[in-house]
Amino acid sequence: NFAQNFHFPHVEFNQSMGSVSGMLGSISSGSRMELTANPEDNFVFTNWELIKEATYAVTQQSSSINEEKNRVFLNNLECPELILFRGFTYHFECDLDEGTEFFLSTQNNISNDYDFVSGIISNRVSQGTLTFSVPNDAPDLLYYNLSNHSYSGNRIKIISLETDKEVIEYPNNNIFAADIHYDFGLKANFEPTRHQFSIQSDGNGTVTHTSQDIYFWGDAISITAQPNNHWKFTKWSGDNGIFDIYSQQTQVWVSGNTSLRGHFERVKYFTNLSSSPNEYGNISPLNGS
Repeated sequence: NFAQNFHFPHVEFNQSMGSVSGMLGSISSGSRMELTANPEDNFVFTNWELIKEATYAVTQQSSSINEEKNRVFLNNLECPELILFRGFTYHFECDLDEGTEFFLSTQNNISNDYDFVSGIISNRVSQGTLTFSVPNDAPDLLYYNLSNHSYSGNRIKIISLETDKEVIEYPNNNIFAADIHYDFGLKANFEPTRHQFSIQSDGNGTVTHTSQDIYFWGDAISITAQPNNHWKFTKWSGDNGIFDIYSQQTQVWVSGNTSLRGHFERVKYFTNLSSSPNEYGNISPLNGS
């Protein structure tokens, strides 16, 4: 008696940066899954990241063939055959009757003599989570079962993944499309848009800013103006994102390509000139200034 196997790929993303369409709760083995990463305004998609983890809900239910026998159900599927990757981590969240334990073994046998414990956290679990981080030297074949029900589970094929590209062929394409044969996770990564940033002075003074390799949308960049002797700073110009255009030390919010200018002007000095006695002459500034 054979049944269609299903997989449960899960997807993660930062909702403030973007979304993913096409997600399914489950997909039949070998079927094609197509996901599209959609960035929000002022963000761009960067890449798909392989999440090397999967989680199964473990319960016991009556067999569809013989109702008098209990079988392992994983995510409500009756004892499906599993294919696990070396180097991945799998979480089996168990909700079983008291005295019934879930475990992995090297033989299709409920005796604990054959328990497989390498990479296992919390072996033989009734209530709670058995975590299996598949070691690189794991055998090609294992089994899962219930402790008091012979032949209640199925076999586990252990395979190796040479590179992530075997699962994600085009990680930088915002459309992920593949035939699904395994359980794994995907993370859609987004980042703010990147922009040019420049700053210069108008007049005699120096302007500085926080230097970064990349300027992202939303960054707050510190800017400082220092006038030369006999000059004073007047204002900043060039962008609406400047926090205080009249402050020598302030910040600017990056909302696009940014070109700033710090303005300086000469300091004006006032003098009072007089001559004495007045009848012998007068004093005036050169050039009338």
